[in-house]
Amino acid sequence: MNKLNVLILSPSLDFAKDLKHLLMSNWEEKYTVIHYDKVDESVADSSIAIIDESFLSDNRWTHLEEVNELLDPRPTILVMNDDPSDEREYLHVKSNVSDFLVKGRFKAAGLHNTLTYALETSKLRLQLKQQRKRYASLFYNSGVPAFFLNSSLGITGVNDAFLDTVNRERDAVVGQSILSFVADQKQREDLMNRIENGGAVSMKVKVRSENSDTKSTFLGHLSISPISESFMKNGVLQTAISDFHGTLTNISHEERIKAIKKKSDKIATTYKLARTMAHEIRNPLTNVNLAIDQLRAETEGNESLELYFDIVQRCTDRIENILSQLLRSSEQQVFEKREFDVMELANVVVDEIMDRARLEGVEIQKEFITSQTVVVGDKEKLKIAFTNLLTNALECMDKEFKLVSCRTYIDGAFFCFEVEDNGSGMEETQAESLFDPFYTSKPEGVGLGLTSTQTIISEHGGEINVESELGKGSVFSIYIPLHLS
Repeated sequence: MNKLNVLILSPSLDFAKDLKHLLMSNWEEKYTVIHYDKVDESVADSSIAIIDESFLSDNRWTHLEEVNELLDPRPTILVMNDDPSDEREYLHVKSNVSDFLVKGRFKAAGLHNTLTYALETSKLRLQLKQQRKRYASLFYNSGVPAFFLNSSLGITGVNDAFLDTVNRERDAVVGQSILSFVADQKQREDLMNRIENGGAVSMKVKVRSENSDTKSTFLGHLSISPISESFMKNGVLQTAISDFHGTLTNISHEERIKAIKKKSDKIATTYKLARTMAHEIRNPLTNVNLAIDQLRAETEGNESLELYFDIVQRCTDRIENILSQLLRSSEQQVFEKREFDVMELANVVVDEIMDRARLEGVEIQKEFITSQTVVVGDKEKLKIAFTNLLTNALECMDKEFKLVSCRTYIDGAFFCFEVEDNGSGMEETQAESLFDPFYTSKPEGVGLGLTSTQTIISEHGGEINVESELGKGSVFSIYIPLHLS
């Protein structure tokens, strides 16, 4: 039968002799005992180690961790001078050693049972360690952005996919609260409430990211789950949340694709109906125009009727103009696809509208990236879309100081052309209907300008968004996919 080698680490020879006597007097055939008053890499091999608390330095918990590293993978038992002073110390001891004893409170059988228990649990610890390594490998090599949090929601670990998602270095992430990545205050409060009430969270959030040429926020899906640990308190087994783990994925592209399809389907259906109505209206309208011409001929010289003829004629001309615009905007036009520098186009559009802005007393501020940015699409159509946004911004001004800020930036795989004004703004219900055909708040408007812009952007696989606050202004953002060579 192979004997178990027991290593005793203690500055006291008497302490080591006492432990050896307890073991050898009862289980001489089972154990061999060796004593060291210091530990280094040359320490003798053993099956298990018993550490005297007096062996540890003043910074005992740090020293204990260092000793454990040298002794790994053998199990260790700590013989303490007294009971752990509080629950925190108890958890610290249990997390660093296989078991512990208190001096003067154990006999030979207790020491033997503790050794047996430590050896059995060490096998389980080794299995858990191997599982942790496999889990850690899966965590760090996963393509899904993942993280670990402590009980205060501070980030304790992230994988490379998470760093790529938020465009930050590891040192700038670890130690930060996960809440600091949520840009919206209401969403941060909602996140805290959900964690406090149930622990688990799955929600869409506006996420902060950092990069010199990238917009600071994106739409993400945040998932957080609690990690619970069991512990003894006053002799009762209890469970508490000790940590959290979760994932944070960028869903901007998926949401854009959904929005594009939904809006495109709506516009296509509306245009189909509008074309049918336009042709149906034109038939009786032609008859009205013919009738007016006939009446004019039959009542020539009757000046009292000319006033009414002019009113009818102006109205029919207005209807004809609206129908022509409607049919032109709903036509399936040729899409001329080619590569071009969209930054050059953006500069041209802003330069061309500068004269009108000066005449109307509007200041235009330009914040453009300087690098060449290639997209694939119809340059002339995109010029119309960009111009429509700037024209719309100029026409919504109702303040003494009129300001339009035009920005470009890269958001992931998209180029963004953004126009912000300090005009009248709008309510949420207005913003939701803004791109619907025939929706307009302008007295002379037809309601097809922004619809046409939406159609152009959809043809390019992009999206147009608007954020607005009544009385403060609006921000329109066009996203166009970049051409990745």
